[in-house]
Amino acid sequence: PEWRDALARLGLHALVRFDSVAPPEDGERRLYESLALLLEHSRDALQRLITDQEAQREARKHSALRMIAELLIDCAACRRSVASEKTVEQQAINQLREAVRQREQRCVEALLKLYGFRPQDAAASDLPLLDGRWGDDLFNPETLKQLGVRVGSGIAAGAAAGAGVDLM
Repeated sequence: PEWRDALARLGLHALVRFDSVAPPEDGERRLYESLALLLEHSRDALQRLITDQEAQREARKHSALRMIAELLIDCAACRRSVASEKTVEQQAINQLREAVRQREQRCVEALLKLYGFRPQDAAASDLPLLDGRWGDDLFNPETLKQLGVRVGSGIAAGAAAGAGVDLM
C-alpha cells in the first residue's frame, strides 16, 4: 500500500499489526511486547504496563466470580414463610420470583460496570435482554423445561434460582 511506501521513504520500516475491532484475547499484551522490541528505551515501562494490566484482569475476574457466587448464595438462601392458603402462597411465590429477578439484574449491571461497559455501549436489543432483563425468564415453564427441571418437583425452585446465572 501507498502508506507503507511513504513511511519507508521516511525511514520507518517497522510494522506492528493490531486488530482494534476484534483483537485476540492476548492481543493488547502482544502489541505491547512488539512495541517493546521496537522501542528499546521504553521496554521497562511497557513491561510494567503489561504486568499491571494482567493484575487488573485477574482482579476483575476474581470480583466477577465473587459477584456470581454471592448471587447464587443469595438466591439459594432466599426463603419465605407464608400461610397455607392458595392465594397467599401464589402471591409469595410471585414475590420470591421477582426478588430473584431483581437480584439477578443487579448482578448483571454490576458485572457490566466491573468490565467497564457504559449503558450506551450496547443497545439492549443486541443483548438477550428484555426491558433491561435477560430474555429467558428463569421461572418460565418453557425455560425450566429446556433446563431439564420439572416444574412440579421440590427442587425446581432452587434449581431455577441457580439457572438464571447459567442463562447469562
